[in-house]
Amino acid sequence: MRERMKKNWTEVKTSLKDVNRQGLLGLISDLYKLSSENKIFLHTRFSRSKENLQQYKEDLIKYLSPKNYKPWSGQKIQFAKARQVLSNYNKALGDPKGSLDLMIFYCQTGMRFLIRYDTEEISQYENSIMSIIKSMTKHIERYPEIREDFKNELDDIFKMMRRLEGEYGLFDHVDTP
Repeated sequence: MRERMKKNWTEVKTSLKDVNRQGLLGLISDLYKLSSENKIFLHTRFSRSKENLQQYKEDLIKYLSPKNYKPWSGQKIQFAKARQVLSNYNKALGDPKGSLDLMIFYCQTGMRFLIRYDTEEISQYENSIMSIIKSMTKHIERYPEIREDFKNELDDIFKMMRRLEGEYGLFDHVDTP
């Protein structure tokens, strides 16, 4: 039985030291062509356009609030993929404002979905949204200067939480301002 080669970043990094600028551009071009995720990552990293953030938001909608959702069909909400969207954005850019914007959008999308549909995944949604709210809180503590830019959006989230608490008993353990 052949032993698998251990692959790690150190080996790749060592090899890259010997590659010239043209070789690196060729490598990046090949990675760009390899997958749509790589294209999004590279555009996000290097173009810094608001359109990039919109692409991430569209992905969140796709995973958290799919079009033509039919709860009786067994269609599942893809929480892990939605979380991966946030992670991918942070890896690509690490922009505090953009990250908070996406977390807020995640919560808004999830709560609107809960208001619209009576789904069996309601407790998973509540847990997922609460997890993102905890992440948002830590993010705002780390970057307090961006809180004011999102005051209205944050207020909307708490209003939706109170509505869901009244209608479904969700978020009843959370103190909302």
